[in-house]
Amino acid sequence: MDVTLAEVAALVDGEIVGDPATRLTGLAGVESAGPADLTFVRAPGAGADTASVAATLASTEAGAILLDRSLDAPARPVVRVTDPEAAFNAVCRACGPTAPVPPAGIHPTAVVDPGASVDPTAGVGAFVVVEAGASIGPRSTIAAHGYVGHDVAIGADCRLLPRVVVRERCSLGDRVVIDSGCVIGSDGFGFEPGPDGARRIPQIGRVVIEDDVEIGAGCAIDRARLDETRLGKGSKLDNLVHLGHNVKLGAHCLFAAQVGVAGTTTFGRGVEVGGQAGFRDHIHIGDGTKIGAQSGILKSTEPGTSWFGSPAFPMRDEKRAILLTHELGNLVKRIKALEAAVRRPAE
Repeated sequence: MDVTLAEVAALVDGEIVGDPATRLTGLAGVESAGPADLTFVRAPGAGADTASVAATLASTEAGAILLDRSLDAPARPVVRVTDPEAAFNAVCRACGPTAPVPPAGIHPTAVVDPGASVDPTAGVGAFVVVEAGASIGPRSTIAAHGYVGHDVAIGADCRLLPRVVVRERCSLGDRVVIDSGCVIGSDGFGFEPGPDGARRIPQIGRVVIEDDVEIGAGCAIDRARLDETRLGKGSKLDNLVHLGHNVKLGAHCLFAAQVGVAGTTTFGRGVEVGGQAGFRDHIHIGDGTKIGAQSGILKSTEPGTSWFGSPAFPMRDEKRAILLTHELGNLVKRIKALEAAVRRPAE
């Protein structure tokens, strides 16, 4: 990165205070930023009061600041914007470092079956295996040690990071991003009891991932027993999420880390799930539902509702119950005092 303050202002539609020719070569947080770095400072709120924001502005050594329009400019170059964090993110996308991707073409160490189809603009990295019948679309990249199984379809502009496994017959749309260590299309957890122990139930379906889905590191998405497991357009999964067989996510769902979903559970559009939440099988989570972290969801939810706790209850009721639980100690003391008063003989 090597830009001027004027170039930053043009990128974020901001108002310059200071020298437009100020040169910036880095991006950093407000506490660690140095004289050549760009940083950002929000307006007071969300845990920061006016005094702490003023102290931050006075102490930072940043070369320039993306600053909320409501704040007074410090004695250093500033670009005033309506949303400093969003503006900083825009600069990061345009000027920040990016993860290296395999160049177009097939690395000499990759093994690509003659029956596979790889677009000339796609990149297949070192030690990747691409099986027969697989297809990789334009400008998509498969990083080192990836595996693309038989009859897998990968669309355009997808990015699979190192050690991603996409098993047989699974399908990815366009602009899908899958981080390192994910397994797409692992067998679902299905067994039938018998006299000699549990016997595996065949898992013969597939996984379908729609356009613009992003999947964090270490996730496991099970193939369907029959038909398909499906992730809806624009959905985003954090690290270490597990989706069981035949799970279906609507468009634009957001799952934080370590969420676990049992088989055949379905989600509507725009569902938001906190970290470490768990879902039983064969339920439906309505559009726009919000699930608090570490919640255990045992039944279907209506659209637009919020849930928390394990087992989960409506969020407002559960928060009230938690507050009352913390008052139990005081209630016990009051009851004991009343009991003692009742037992004392009348004076």
